[in-house]
Amino acid sequence: MKICAIICEYNPFHYGHAYQFEKIKEKYDHIICIMSGNFTQRAEPAIVNKYVRAQQAILNGADMVLQLPTPYACSSAQFFAKGAINILRNFPIDAISFGMEEDNIDLLFKISECEKSENFKKTLKTYLDKGNSYISSSVKAITKCLSFDENNIIDFLSKPNNMLAVEYLKAMNGHSLKWEIFPVKRESDYNSNSLDGKFVSASAIRSALENKLSIDRFIPNSELIFSSNKADKNIFEALTLSALRLGDTETAAALLNAGEGLERKLLKNALICNSLSDVFDKTKTKRYSYARIKRLALDNLLGIKKEDIIFPDNATAILLAVKQDFVQHLKLFSPYLISENSMLNNFVPQNFVSIEERAEKTYSTICSTSYNGIIKKLVKA
Repeated sequence: MKICAIICEYNPFHYGHAYQFEKIKEKYDHIICIMSGNFTQRAEPAIVNKYVRAQQAILNGADMVLQLPTPYACSSAQFFAKGAINILRNFPIDAISFGMEEDNIDLLFKISECEKSENFKKTLKTYLDKGNSYISSSVKAITKCLSFDENNIIDFLSKPNNMLAVEYLKAMNGHSLKWEIFPVKRESDYNSNSLDGKFVSASAIRSALENKLSIDRFIPNSELIFSSNKADKNIFEALTLSALRLGDTETAAALLNAGEGLERKLLKNALICNSLSDVFDKTKTKRYSYARIKRLALDNLLGIKKEDIIFPDNATAILLAVKQDFVQHLKLFSPYLISENSMLNNFVPQNFVSIEERAEKTYSTICSTSYNGIIKKLVKA
C-alpha cells in the first residue's frame, strides 16, 4: 500500500485538483489530504466550511482528509509547510505531491538547499536590515548565494505554489524525510480571474461566485457549494475592523505577525480609516506586504500569538472525512487523529484548542450559522 499526501486548501475544490488526483492515482494507491480549516493562508475565511470541502475531496478520489490546524493554515509559507509536514511525518507516507506553476525541479532543490546555508542566513539578515520585506530579501539572498539571474529567481518565487514547494522540501529536510516528490504542473494561473478553459484558478471561481456567475463546469459536485452557507465577506471585514479598533498595543505586540511597530500602526489606522481595505492600504510599507498585514489582522481576530507556533513531535490533527473503504486503515493513524469533541483534551499542542474554538465561533458568525462545537460529524463517503 503506497500513500501519497497532499497539503491543500481546496477553496474550493475544482477540476484542477481532480486532475492532480488522477495523476497521483497512476502511481500511488491512496491519497491523504491535510487541508486548511475555515480560514486560509490569504488570511481570509474559506468560501464554505471545511467539512463541505473535505467531502468534495473524498468524492473525487481522496481517501482521508485531515485539518491543518488554524495557526499553521493562516500563517506564512514557512509555518504553513512546517506545520503540515510535522503532522504528516508521524504517518506511513511514501510521497508528497504538490502543484507547481512550472516544473523546474532542479531549481526547486537548489533553492531549498541554499536556504539551509549560513551564507544565505547572513545575507538575508543584511537585506532585512536595509528595510526590505522578507520575500524581497530572500530573493536577493538566494540570487547572491546561487549566482543566478535575479529576475529568474523573482519569477520562480513570485509564484505561490513554487514558494510553498520550496518550504515543503525545507521542512522535510529538517526531519530527514525521504519521501518521494511528486509535483504536478498547474494548468491555470493561480491569480488569474479568467474563466476560459476547463482548468481555472480557485481565485477565478471565488470571484465568479461573488458575482453570481455559473461555476458548474469548473467544480465537481458543485451542488455541495450551492447548498451550503457561504462566508460573507462584509461580515468578516466588519468583525476584523471592530477587533482592531478594540485592540490594545500591549496585547497586539504578542501576536504572531507583530513586530517593529507594525501592530501599533495597524491599530492606529483602524481608528481613522473607514474600511478594512483602507486600513491595509494606509499600513502598507516597503517592508511589510499586504499578506503580512492581513495575517496580523487575522491574528488579532483569532488570538494567534507568537508563543502559539510550536511543532511538537506528537502533533495531532482533526479528522474531517474518510472514504468508507479506507476506514479499515485508520488504525495506522489513530494515535494522532482527533475525531470527536470529547477527544480534544488529547489534542497536541493543547494551546491550539482555544484558537480552534475561537475560529469556529467566528466562522459560524461570518456564515450566519449556529455554533455547534469545533468538530462536527465525520464525513464518510
